[in-house]
Amino acid sequence: MDRKLHYFSSTNITEGTYNNTTIRILNNLSSKERTIFYRKYYYMQSTSQIAREMGISNRAAEGKLYRIKQKIRKQMGGWQDE
Repeated sequence: MDRKLHYFSSTNITEGTYNNTTIRILNNLSSKERTIFYRKYYYMQSTSQIAREMGISNRAAEGKLYRIKQKIRKQMGGWQDE
């Protein structure tokens, strides 16, 4: 695993250009959720690449990303799908 990616997935986010709310929300994700989130939205990896490298199906990766986004939206006070 990439050294930066390992940092994000195994530790709480404490530095960088994030504001306190963003740090709190990202720290509330599990290590696995943070890994998936960063692979998709920071490293811009495709869902199929994430799935392949994590040993899960594409559908499972898509579902996890959906649930992660829902969790983030809820914590930000945003809308949620019914």
